[in-house]
Amino acid sequence: MMVRSLLTLFLVAAGAAGVLVYQRLVPATLSSQSPGGGAPGGRLGAGGSFQPQPLLVETATVSRADIAEELQIVGNLVGDATIEVAPKVNGRLTSLDLRLGDQVTRGQEVARVEDDELRQQVSQAEAAYEVARATIQTARGQPAAGENEPGSPSESI
Repeated sequence: MMVRSLLTLFLVAAGAAGVLVYQRLVPATLSSQSPGGGAPGGRLGAGGSFQPQPLLVETATVSRADIAEELQIVGNLVGDATIEVAPKVNGRLTSLDLRLGDQVTRGQEVARVEDDELRQQVSQAEAAYEVARATIQTARGQPAAGENEPGSPSESI
């Protein structure tokens, strides 16, 4: 109990000492910084009371102009409905004719797939078909398409 009362007395004494030091140092500091040195009209007015100085304000003329608002946001866009598009063939896209948010209809061309290899494969398959057809016709004894009939002028050579 004695320790508690001594501690309280010490805190009260320290607070009182702080107030006294503040009262003696602050007015001396303010009077030394004021242009009038504590005289009326300086920072310290008549009777030594504190008088705040007016604030300096910078002004500008008002003019009407457009305001450009730019907002940069990072994020992901998610549509109300998401449809997964799966092509029937693999390949690189050569063109994409839509943008995010465009509406599409059933059967609408959305993109083009590079088809050079597929066209070459079709040409090779057509050539293989013609060779197979000619082989079958020759085996049956029929002239293949483009071959001359027996007795034609080019056969007599």
